[in-house]
Amino acid sequence: MLTNLKNFLVRKSELDACLPDSEIERLHNKAKQSYNHFSETIRKSSENMVGNLQSSIHGTGLDFEEYKPYQPGSDSRHINWRTFAKTQQLYINIYTEDKRPSTYLLFDQREDMYFATRKQLKIKLALNFAVYTIFCSLYQQKAISGVVLRDKAKWFPRYSNSGAFYSLVNDLNTSVDYRKKHTKKIALNDVLNKLSLTPGTELILISDLHDMNDETIRILNNLSSLYRITILQIQDPVESQLPERGLFKIKNNANQETLNVNCNDKTIRESYIEHIAKKIECYQQQCINMGIEHDLIMTTTDF
Repeated sequence: MLTNLKNFLVRKSELDACLPDSEIERLHNKAKQSYNHFSETIRKSSENMVGNLQSSIHGTGLDFEEYKPYQPGSDSRHINWRTFAKTQQLYINIYTEDKRPSTYLLFDQREDMYFATRKQLKIKLALNFAVYTIFCSLYQQKAISGVVLRDKAKWFPRYSNSGAFYSLVNDLNTSVDYRKKHTKKIALNDVLNKLSLTPGTELILISDLHDMNDETIRILNNLSSLYRITILQIQDPVESQLPERGLFKIKNNANQETLNVNCNDKTIRESYIEHIAKKIECYQQQCINMGIEHDLIMTTTDF
């Protein structure tokens, strides 16, 4: 992070970190139009679904459906003893299980996302993609759950009704004041290590990946064998190119060391650009090898 810009960024974040209602409505309509255009494709489930989005099962489910007579081999744990007391007949409870496909959203709203040198904050562009993902899940009849990284990880449960989807949008579209220092920051790897998702879930990670390292790759490799993963990496152009002039301090988030950089030196700028390009190329190739979709998106991008 270029610390010279810090004061500017705090002032800017107060005004530009959230999406106006008109932008949310635009993303809602965009998701609706996308669903109408590709409806046949996105109705296909990645969870080997057949038929309707709900199925009757014996055992613990989400909603009680009906009683059925007990048959030899039925699970005795689900005998309805209250009905037996009245009728002297054995019945078991049948439940309705929610079988809709699901999306898991991992959304980075940590301090480093409140950064910009041109056009918009990283967090604002990230919000565009997150809100669009939520509305797409709504129209694709997908349940959605996930976690938001702030000063702490905020986990949200599995949502499957429209009211909850809109509440989630409002929750994400809330600016965080990082002017108060926190003693410890949540790490991306700590959250990834705690993920336990339903087989067939699509994991969507929206972040600048500022603390990504070899351990992150190892964790993602394990997850990619179980889930479909899409990574949207948000960057400001200056993070990969450096300013053309000036003296700056670049902080290493891993060990908190600070490096003084003279951007007036063309050789230093070119060396930095080459180093960052190789690093990004390496991560992208690793994602390809793991079957992970990785998109690098600059804050100068319109969505």
